[in-house]
Amino acid sequence: MKKNGFTLIELLVTITIITILATLGFVSYRQVIQRARDAQRESDLKFIQSGLEQYFSDQKNYPYQIVMGNSLSFGERSYITKIPSDPAGTPNYLYEARGSGCTEIAPQNCTSYCLFAKMEGMDPLDDTGCTPIAPRNYGITKP
Repeated sequence: MKKNGFTLIELLVTITIITILATLGFVSYRQVIQRARDAQRESDLKFIQSGLEQYFSDQKNYPYQIVMGNSLSFGERSYITKIPSDPAGTPNYLYEARGSGCTEIAPQNCTSYCLFAKMEGMDPLDDTGCTPIAPRNYGITKP
């Protein structure tokens, strides 16, 4: 007499294999998404950096502060229409104007800057003196 169907062991092995494959797929998917957000963050900071360099070329100083999501402009000239925000929707990016005597009332003394972001999948990066400020682990400055 022949029985049709699966044994309990066969079902458990199949379910275990499917669970392992699903877990591996989910972990890989999360890593790909994190890398994509990190690449977007890096691209955003380079874009902001480009706008800041154009600003410096015209004004001979960097702005004392910038607000993510707003524009970067001076008078009639717009350098960045909308400063990018973090792709995860968190207030992750940070701009810090630097220079001897760089203050809100003396922005002409702002001769350098640092841009910071919190990357999800990379080790801390110190780019020419912009040591990251916790919890951010990535910093860049003027080229």
